[in-house]
Amino acid sequence: MKIGLLTFHYAHNYGAVLQAYALKTFLSNNGHEVVFINYRNKKIASVYNKKLPCKYSFLDFIHIRKIPKMIRENLDTIYSRSDWYKQWTAFESFISRYLINEVELHDISQLSNLYDVIIAGSDQIWNSDLTGGLDPIYFLDFDTNAKKIFYGASNGSSIIPPQHKEYYKKVLTNAFKVSTRESSLANNIINSLDINAIGVVDPTILLQRSDYKRLISNTECSESYIFTYFITEDPVLMDVSEFLSRVLKIEVIELHFYKRRDLKKHNQFADMGPEEFLWYIKHARLVLTNSFHGTVFSLLFHKNFYSVYKTDARKDELLKATGCMRRHITKISDIDLNDYIDYSQVDSMLDALRTPSKMFLYQSLET
Repeated sequence: MKIGLLTFHYAHNYGAVLQAYALKTFLSNNGHEVVFINYRNKKIASVYNKKLPCKYSFLDFIHIRKIPKMIRENLDTIYSRSDWYKQWTAFESFISRYLINEVELHDISQLSNLYDVIIAGSDQIWNSDLTGGLDPIYFLDFDTNAKKIFYGASNGSSIIPPQHKEYYKKVLTNAFKVSTRESSLANNIINSLDINAIGVVDPTILLQRSDYKRLISNTECSESYIFTYFITEDPVLMDVSEFLSRVLKIEVIELHFYKRRDLKKHNQFADMGPEEFLWYIKHARLVLTNSFHGTVFSLLFHKNFYSVYKTDARKDELLKATGCMRRHITKISDIDLNDYIDYSQVDSMLDALRTPSKMFLYQSLET
């Protein structure tokens, strides 16, 4: 069966490209011919420019008090540029090698007869803030002979905005199967739209640790380190990282989206591709992160880790389902260095978590 996938496969975000890789790999491993439909939402694609631009406006020069702030911000940008370009190149290399095998799509009519099935998801493909308004492509709102399926679609919320309910009803009624990233959103679709839907796991969880081996260099690591991954900058995560570095007496390797000028003395990186990201998690003595996917891969690679955040239903759901809620911390005093994770139990719970999502895909793709 030929399957076309629609997601944010072009976003330079570790979670975005690795969930795309995971769904394609899972479907390919089950005997399907899988390709990404190379559609790129303009607003999202514009975030990942090859060159990191300086930011200023005409008003900055009119209001003299804004000039120092503008100068600082642009010095920060210039400081980050070299690493940004390396990161951009690494992501483009990963996307071209593992994800893309079609030219960029500009004409929706091309989708009419190319695939047996089109799957939209996972990721926040229904988030109108990210896509500059509801994007009909990610709602599969076009004519095609292909079976329409949503896997792990999300709008970044557990609710459907009232002004969008009619549109959701129209497009989801025309889908063969609907699943969402958040179980709460699936329940909302059932209750408010009277359309059957289920919550499914992120595609990265569909795979086993061994499925990621081809992405990770065989180079071994002889040094012990803490890997701290900031998906967003957070002073609490930084405090936890510095505290554990002092207590355990090992260095920290920090991964940021931008290289920070105010952290010149830190061992910081902002130039990794997805393969390096996985390598550093695999070999870390301890992983600290405020990222959902950083937490996922910590679990898959059997790492000692802490997920540092205030509130996040998605992370809560994952940690509860794997019996690791004690690994959610909000401050340094939450750390218990005598606590160990029983990964035989975690693996069993992950398998139980995967099963309904796998069955959703198997049943959706039955001829």
